[in-house]
Order: sequence, then structure tokens, then C-alpha cells
Amino acid sequence: MEGYVRINYKKPVFKFVIMLFLVGAMLFFLFFTLPCFSNYPIDLMPNRIFDEEKHNLFFKSLPFITATDTHLIISKNQDHVLWRLDLNTEKIDTIGGRGEGPGEYFQPTKVAAFGDTIALLHNGNVSFFNSKTKEFINRFRTFIPFYPLSLSINEDRLMVFAYYRKKPIMEYSWEGEKVKEFGEPVVLSNDKYSFTNQKQYSTLMGLLNDFITLYHDNECFLINRSLSFVKKYSRTGHKTKEFSINYNGKISPIAFSDSKVDQIVKKWIKGDFKLVESSIDSAEVFDDLLFLSIIKERSADESGVKHGILFVLSAVDNSVLEEFHFYAPEKHIIQGFRGLGIRASNDSYFVYFGMVTLSEDDRFIAEYKIKKVNRRL
Repeated sequence: MEGYVRINYKKPVFKFVIMLFLVGAMLFFLFFTLPCFSNYPIDLMPNRIFDEEKHNLFFKSLPFITATDTHLIISKNQDHVLWRLDLNTEKIDTIGGRGEGPGEYFQPTKVAAFGDTIALLHNGNVSFFNSKTKEFINRFRTFIPFYPLSLSINEDRLMVFAYYRKKPIMEYSWEGEKVKEFGEPVVLSNDKYSFTNQKQYSTLMGLLNDFITLYHDNECFLINRSLSFVKKYSRTGHKTKEFSINYNGKISPIAFSDSKVDQIVKKWIKGDFKLVESSIDSAEVFDDLLFLSIIKERSADESGVKHGILFVLSAVDNSVLEEFHFYAPEKHIIQGFRGLGIRASNDSYFVYFGMVTLSEDDRFIAEYKIKKVNRRL
């Protein structure tokens, strides 16, 4: 018909154009559309187990853990022991010993590592050791009442969170000189609320002030475990960001107001001990990533959880990159877990948790292997 041009789609040039279009559409789907559907959590089973039977690794309560490139450092508070586990040979020995002298400690709690240097918090003191040689380096006293319960170190500083202070985040040099203090506390008054007993008040104070401190470049994180919120501060002490996270990985901005505290306290006094729907168990910063292990709140008829939840966030913009569900061996019910030691190989991260299950009250340290994060959910 006059005015129309018939296109022969069977010609090679048109076949090539059509094929090129289909390939481009497929690549667009794979790289842009498919990741939107990939937010299903990835299940993790232990890569290795370190236990009492094989490694003589027994603990009455869950230990505090940190990792170096070659060793796992394990602090046992009740047994006054600091273990060193060689991750290549799986042999275990101790660093320092119980006592009050140089290189000795009593009731060790949090332990942190930077390179081969480890810092141990014990009875208000901080002791430094070399993880490879086990050599004692230095010790100083924080002189903080109601001993600090958090500890983190970087190349030249050390940071703790101190109870009952107007500026509860305190920073020291490795030599023990106090550099600065900053942050805002959660303050409760016995006069404002009618607590039934002092123990109830003290327990609630402990929960509301249960913080983790972490360094990241020129910023630091302050994380409340029980209330699952995260605050970021500049190295000058100015708050730059705050957000909360729940067990679904939902990030939301928060303002920790007095009314929120009032709501929690009133429920606590009435006997409702559920603070939030989920709580952060442990946290660590590694390779510009923020690792957060989450405990979903147990229901009244449960005595454990099927799995723990591990979120990997960008430490820069706080976006959630990955979600993992980590299980105990044979998917036994987990009564409790505590970590979080992290080390890296060329293409993977190794994550460590102390864990206790309901089956025969098994206690062990579990190693999980995850591929390095390179995409967003």
C-alpha cells in the first residue's frame, strides 16, 4: 500500500536489535528489580563450634567476646579468667590471671580489640595486653562509681559509658588521661515514681542505662540494648544522628523523650516487664559496617527463641544492607546468646557468639561465616 514501508523482521540486523533489547531488559531486571525481592533473611548454621568437650571451654554465664585476626578473646566474669583461643590451631590458653597486680584482674567484663591490642574492663580498671604475645602493656583506673559497663577502643582512645553522670560517655587516652565527656543520660528519680522496692528501681535503671559504645572513624555510636536505639556523635561530642531498629529491620527516627521514659516506668511498676518488642543484644563496627544482633521479644509461654537475628547496616548512612537468622546446631532452641566478635578473610566475615541452648543446657561459642556485604536489600 502506498505510503507504508514493510519492515522485514527476519533480517539479521533487526534480529540483533531485538535480541539486544531483550538482553538489556533482562539485565535491568536482574540488577534493579530483583534486589527489591531479595530482602528475605538468610539462614546461617554454625561454621564451627568451640565447646567444653573438645576445647575445654566451659562457662557458667555467657562470656564477653572480641576477635582479632588470629585469636578469639573470651572474658569470663564469674571465673575471673581471660581466655585466648587460637582460631587456626583451636588451642586455648589464658592471658594474665586473677589478682590485683600488673597483668592481673578481678571480675573481668567487657573486652575490646584494636589490631593486636586488647583492652579489658575489670572492677573499674582498664588493662591492656598484646593478644599475640600475651604481654601486659598498661593499666589505669577510671575512678567511675558504679563501674562502667561498656568499652571500645580505637588507635589512640578508649571510650566507656558511666552510670549516673550528666555526661555519661567518657573518653580516655590509652595512658589513662581523661580526654572529654559528653552525651545525655537517662535519669530516673525515686521521688517521682512509687517503686515497690529498691531492687525493682535498680533493675530498671540498669536496663535503661544498658549501653554499648563503639568507634567509627571520626564518629562514635551509643547504643541502648534494652530500648534498641542508636545515637551517633561526632568526635567533638555533638550528636549527629539517632534512630531505632526493630526485629523486622525497620529503621525509624526517635526522640527519647521524658514521656517515653514515663510510659516505660509506669508499665514496669505495674509488672509489665516487656520494655520493647525487640532488644539489641550485641553490636560491633567493622569495615564501615555496623553489626547488630537482635533478640525478638519472647512471648509469655516461651523460654527461648528459634534463632537470633543479625542485621548488617552501613555505618555511614545507617541503611540496612543484610539480614541473617543464625541458628544453634541442629536448630535447637536458643536460651540466650552474647557476642559479637568479628574478623574478616578476603571474601567473608566470621561472626562469633557465646550461646546456650535449652537442650541439655549446652554452652558453646559458635562461629558463623557470611559473604562480605556488597549490595543493599
